[in-house]
Amino acid sequence: MDTKRIYEVAKDEGLPSAFVLQRLRAGGIDAKTASSTVDVAAALHILNPNKYPLGGAPVAPAKPAKRAPAKSPEPVNETPEEVESEPVADLSGATPSERRKARAHAARVARAKALGIDVADLPGAP
Repeated sequence: MDTKRIYEVAKDEGLPSAFVLQRLRAGGIDAKTASSTVDVAAALHILNPNKYPLGGAPVAPAKPAKRAPAKSPEPVNETPEEVESEPVADLSGATPSERRKARAHAARVARAKALGIDVADLPGAP
């Protein structure tokens, strides 16, 4: 019977020891701390019964099926309409937070105009 401490099993499997301890307790293994020793085969079976069956060696994972390459969508040859630029507000005395909000609002306004949305309905005007 090969035994290891729970934290070693967790490290080998790449899992947090608290998670492994919780799963082992739920699986019926009486373990109090991560430094408790457990039977490796039983612990691995409780953690992942499909990968580690009780009767023997680990099962090799199945190779994923090869997929046909996805067709790339045809490029859309649309030229954006020119958007009239609005006068830029003087932000020389503004705080960085105010400047960031103003830039974000300007970007929302530009997108709304490009999509034909009424700009007056946009929230967050500076």
